[in-house]
Amino acid sequence: MRRIALAATTACFMAGCGDYPPAPAEVQPPAGMKLIPAARAGFIMGSGRGQEDEAPTRTVAFTDDFFMDTVEVTQERYEAVMGERPWEFPGDASLPAEKMTWFDAVLFCNELSKT
Repeated sequence: MRRIALAATTACFMAGCGDYPPAPAEVQPPAGMKLIPAARAGFIMGSGRGQEDEAPTRTVAFTDDFFMDTVEVTQERYEAVMGERPWEFPGDASLPAEKMTWFDAVLFCNELSKT
């Protein structure tokens, strides 16, 4: 009986000792972007003294580390990637892109990840 238990335990142990998948290759940021690491953390989002849609304040926590660009997305970069100009007041192409929804931002990031 001991041999059967030992064999079963050894088989379970060996089943968990498979090859690990290779580590992912280092991700290179798209041209023109400088990404910096941001450790998982939290912050207070919203304002009790701002506009109505800024309340209530709440704690937002990131569960994973992530990378972010050192500058805002410019109108020029957004238009080059997405092929559209959603902002109302075009001007200097080096100004930050604006008037995008959260979903627009997700689509922009998805497009960047294809390059």
